[in-house]
Amino acid sequence: MVKTEGTGNSRSENRVSRSVAWLAWIGFLVPLAAGGAEPLKLSLRDAVTRALSDGTAARIAAEQVEASRARSGQARSALLPEVVGEVQDA
Repeated sequence: MVKTEGTGNSRSENRVSRSVAWLAWIGFLVPLAAGGAEPLKLSLRDAVTRALSDGTAARIAAEQVEASRARSGQARSALLPEVVGEVQDA
């Protein structure tokens, strides 16, 4: 455990130290899990092209269609009659 003097933040600093240690281990283990494969080097243009590929563009478009349908349903609901009622025990 790391002790700090005068800061009063030893708990948060300890948490940060542990987080950094875990990230270092993950950074070490991930390439091992990949079987030693070389990292894929992309230019910015290639990365954007991959991000906006057909599959991604289709998913984004589908989400936009769904959002439009939800907004139109909300707008149409204002045109429906409002029913107010009360039930009394006889």
